[in-house]
Amino acid sequence: MYAEGHSFFTYMSDNADSLSSCCRLRNEITDNGFSYTLSAGGVSTGSKSVLTINLNRCIQYAVRKGMPYQFFLEEVVDLVHKVQNSYNENLRYMFEKGMLPLCDAGYINMNRQYLTIGVNGLVEAAEFLGIEISDNPAYEEFTQQILGTVETYNKKYRTKDVMFN
Repeated sequence: MYAEGHSFFTYMSDNADSLSSCCRLRNEITDNGFSYTLSAGGVSTGSKSVLTINLNRCIQYAVRKGMPYQFFLEEVVDLVHKVQNSYNENLRYMFEKGMLPLCDAGYINMNRQYLTIGVNGLVEAAEFLGIEISDNPAYEEFTQQILGTVETYNKKYRTKDVMFN
């Protein structure tokens, strides 16, 4: 895929003492104790939940319905944040009731966990709209618009107790 000009996030380290995840988090491991996969980003930092938006499907749906795709995408991104907040409230309830023993034991720190909004299908959505996939202003603008929408809503929904990425 690299040879064909596609891009991916690749984590590289000079040490074998690290874990990294799709959430752009790096955690140095100083012991080889228990690591619970729910956090998926390291020993105690990571994502409580990841919801991924299929951008290609959203944009094609909006175009076929004759609506501006930016408007429809904002509705979807807003809804995903509301769902993540609901999930977070359920986790908080379970924690308060003592139903998350790995948090009680210190393996997962709920205050360091993110609610993650993932995206896929960006390239396919751009292709559908007739945007050339290369280092060009139209593709850069499209990408910034899409990712900027997610970032705007991440900031809108972030509180002192809830972090989004």
